[in-house]
Amino acid sequence: MSKELKILIITYSRTKNYGGILQAYGLYRHLEKMGQDVKFIDYIPVRCNFYNKKQFVNCITSKSKIWGINRISKWLWGLLIYPRVVKEYAPFLDFMDSRVKFTRKYYSYEELLEDTPQADIYITGSDQVWNSDFIENNNLDLPFYLEFVDDTKKKISYASSFGKDTIPPQNVKLVEKMLKRYNDISVREQSGMDILSKMQIKSTVVVDPTILCDVSEWDAIASERKMNQDYILLYQVRFNKNVYRIAKKIAKKRNQKLIIITLDYKDKFRALCDCVLVAPSIPDWLSYIKYANVVITDSFHASVFSILFKRKFIVSGVARKGMSTRIHNLLNMLELQNQELKDFSVDDAERILQSDVEWEKCYSLLNKQKHYSAKWLEQAINK
Repeated sequence: MSKELKILIITYSRTKNYGGILQAYGLYRHLEKMGQDVKFIDYIPVRCNFYNKKQFVNCITSKSKIWGINRISKWLWGLLIYPRVVKEYAPFLDFMDSRVKFTRKYYSYEELLEDTPQADIYITGSDQVWNSDFIENNNLDLPFYLEFVDDTKKKISYASSFGKDTIPPQNVKLVEKMLKRYNDISVREQSGMDILSKMQIKSTVVVDPTILCDVSEWDAIASERKMNQDYILLYQVRFNKNVYRIAKKIAKKRNQKLIIITLDYKDKFRALCDCVLVAPSIPDWLSYIKYANVVITDSFHASVFSILFKRKFIVSGVARKGMSTRIHNLLNMLELQNQELKDFSVDDAERILQSDVEWEKCYSLLNKQKHYSAKWLEQAINK
């Protein structure tokens, strides 16, 4: 057995996003089960720093045509909405703080340079850590490229993503320079591999870290069943009226309750007659997927957990290109293309639900990719 190594991961570990948190936890747990000493670098970019009210309010309202008009509108946002945002963040913070270890908090690249946390190996990923769309003017968030880490230290990327098919031309040379400092790189999508290939950087595609964990681990985290009756779960990253109407009609036709999970408080007013849950805890979110009769979603990770829990599911209304790419990669990899809603009709949804998923074949394909990814990571660490 190889000796225990100190490994630090940098990813979006303080996000208000179910998939973001669960992919982070999945990689952490996998490394921990390998016998490694693992921590997250607690890096909180300005745009995510809800700990600092003034900074967070300015960051959010500056992008809003309504709240960013003047000081008074910003003050009102801070008074009326900020407390709710903090409350909605709480379940995500609680989940991570109770299950994983962190370094001290860092709020900038400069802080990481001045007081670099020490480790044997540094890992970037997973998630869209290299997506410049998240930053004003398509700038680069240098900590996610491990620019603060000394050249003598091993640097690995696991399932990192650019979140799109190309990167801004002005960033290409710098991205190439930074990523050539890595010892081994894996990405989440083929599009990421294509971007790196143009830079003459070798990489491979691996599975999302949530897939590295055994289903039994997610079973143990999921809450007990929350609803005694049969139900259809609708979870949309971006609310789509057409998909909502389809879900409502299917629930009525099957005489089942429609449960809606959302991170956007406004969705409570878009679906007044249904059971709308705003930002339930992560164990509850997993439970609602685990026990649903049908899951309807545009979310990559809700699709992953529907597969892991062997639930009937429909992939619907995938709007953003980056999200579309990874969901299509997942469906293609597992030969589940028929699970995608094609024409936004109840008939098409029923077509999907009436055809059974070949779970044995699906799991055989999944386990093959899972084994390859785990082996790749093990070899990258032990080189």
